[in-house]
Amino acid sequence: MKKNRIIIPALGLIALGTAASITGTVAWFTANNSVKITGMTFSTKAGNNILVANDQASAFTDAVFAESLNQEVSARLEPVSTINGVNFFYTTLSNDDGSATANSEFYTYNETEALSNTYAKKTAYDERLNEKFVGGSITDANVVYGYVDYTFYLKATFTDVNQYILMNECTLKYNGGAVGTETAWRVGVFAKEVTKTGDNIAVYSTAMSTSENKTLLAMSGATHFEAGKAISAVASEGTKSPTRSAVTYGTWAASHIDKSAAAGVKYYKAVVRVWLEGEDNTCYVDKFKTLTANYSLSVGFTIDTVTTSAVTVIG
Repeated sequence: MKKNRIIIPALGLIALGTAASITGTVAWFTANNSVKITGMTFSTKAGNNILVANDQASAFTDAVFAESLNQEVSARLEPVSTINGVNFFYTTLSNDDGSATANSEFYTYNETEALSNTYAKKTAYDERLNEKFVGGSITDANVVYGYVDYTFYLKATFTDVNQYILMNECTLKYNGGAVGTETAWRVGVFAKEVTKTGDNIAVYSTAMSTSENKTLLAMSGATHFEAGKAISAVASEGTKSPTRSAVTYGTWAASHIDKSAAAGVKYYKAVVRVWLEGEDNTCYVDKFKTLTANYSLSVGFTIDTVTTSAVTVIG
């Protein structure tokens, strides 16, 4: 029986548009064909037993939790590929349909160059990616990224043993209606339990790793150029022969977000990560360049005694 739910009615209002000058039809996306995501608003409403708080820089108290939260993220995205939502790879050369060519060079995506960007909620970017796609001086106005994060804390009050906290909604809409045939969107869900000492809840400042990966979600009907596979490694930077491995979408970790061992209160840092999968069959410029209206993503969390209500696709 469901105990409560947290609903995120509009994780994003995503204005999609390619860069001003479209010089070709090739992708993943070729240089200067960025997808621009603006005004993504993360909104939450919580039930009686789950509350939400914004990302925190230092230890905090229960007073910061509320029934709703709004986050706005504005960023320019380039397609990347991953099998786990943590290790990303990219290329800048492809065929007209977005598939890699024999001369496509693949690189590891690393956000290591410092740049404070309050719009994208990031403190660093991938220097090589930006050299290839942007060039010149990189600022928060022209920088591109491989993914964006929505980071927040959850406070869950379990009323009994063996209750699950899980995500039971993930719905993407375009311009308020159904999404078309562009299925390259991906969502990763990460969560890490944090501790409370006295009145203070600890901040988890470490980047989310594969051990905190709870699920990866794809659009319904999404397919890859190489069936079921995305890029998992490059033997050397610039290689033309990356390793493609099977990627599993929709399968949650055994505990989902978590499973209660007893009644009580638990706290979690959570990240909802959004990117465009370059190995998706629909990830090419002609597919996206006319999509200039808004996307919205609705996400919900619930506490339940069963796991069957967990989402397995981006609806």
